[in-house]
Amino acid sequence: MKKILAFLAIVGFASTAQAGQYFVGGGVGFNWTEDTETAFNISPELGYKMSPKWDIGLGLGYSYYNDHPTSTDINSFSVAPFARYNLVQFGKFNVLLKGSVDFSYANASAGGSSISGTSFGINIAPMVTYDISESFTLYANLNFLGVGLNNYSGDLYDALGVSGTRIGLYLDSTDVFNTNNVQVGFYYNF
Repeated sequence: MKKILAFLAIVGFASTAQAGQYFVGGGVGFNWTEDTETAFNISPELGYKMSPKWDIGLGLGYSYYNDHPTSTDINSFSVAPFARYNLVQFGKFNVLLKGSVDFSYANASAGGSSISGTSFGINIAPMVTYDISESFTLYANLNFLGVGLNNYSGDLYDALGVSGTRIGLYLDSTDVFNTNNVQVGFYYNF
């Protein structure tokens, strides 16, 4: 019954959409080093094109991190409503600003004990898209460059030494290809 209801909801959603108004997609990231860490993240998104310049949407996220030397596992879940503004278009390439309000919960466990924390952030960062076709768009969030206001609270962030509120301008070219700094994904446009 649940599958039938889900199918009907998708069909209803798709049938009300005008060409190119709705999009779904997201990104997946993986980082592994033999002796130090394993990291994985997935971030599906659903959105609506309000005009040729403005998009709004909702992003969800899950990330897993394992620190091999300490056998610490960190699981994080997030919800991030966003808005995007198309700054400039060069043929099939677009440069956009993406603003998001991020809410997340993280839990770390090691040796049978567990600590957790929450975070809240307002961030603006550039992104680049490339339209493969009318239906498919590749994107890259350039998280190494942006501005943000973030608050971290809880035992986990106390242990990591990042508790409190941080306001910042982010410009980190030291490790541009880190999966936290550049997130690559795709959108399917209805």
